[in-house]
Amino acid sequence: MPELETLQKTALAHPKIEVYEGVEGFKTIVSKLVEKHKQEIYSYVPEKILHFLPTFHLQFRRRRKENHVKIKVITEKTPFMQGLKIKDKEEFRETRFNNIMKKIDSAYFILQDAIIVIKTNEKEQLGVYIKEENTAQLQRHIFEQVWMSSK
Repeated sequence: MPELETLQKTALAHPKIEVYEGVEGFKTIVSKLVEKHKQEIYSYVPEKILHFLPTFHLQFRRRRKENHVKIKVITEKTPFMQGLKIKDKEEFRETRFNNIMKKIDSAYFILQDAIIVIKTNEKEQLGVYIKEENTAQLQRHIFEQVWMSSK
C-alpha cells in the first residue's frame, strides 16, 4: 500500500480540457470567465467577436463588474474598440492596442489556472477550456511581455 501511495503522488496530473459548441456552449464558456470573484483576466480580443451576439458581450461586462473581475485586453485599434476603451475605468478594464490582433478571429482569455479560447461567428460557436496551471502561467508571462509593447 505505501508503494501505491508513493506512485500516486508522482503521477502526472493531466490537464482538464472541455469543448463547448453552439449558442448554449457559448453561454457556458463565457460564464466560466466570471465564476471567480475578484480575479484578473488577461485577454486577446478581436473586435469582430464582440459583434456576434452583442447581448452576451453586454451581459459579460455587467457580470464582470458585479463580481469585481478585472480584465486586461489587448486588441486591434479600431474606432469601435477605441470607443470601448473610454469606459475602461468604470468597467474594471484596461485596454491596449497591438497589431498582432489583425486578422485574428478568436478570443483568448488567460485565467490564473486556465485558458479559454472562443471562436464565434454566424456559422460556428466554439469554446475550449484548458485547465492547466503551468500553461496558464506561461501564457500570462507572454501576455505581460506583449502588454508592455502595446499602446
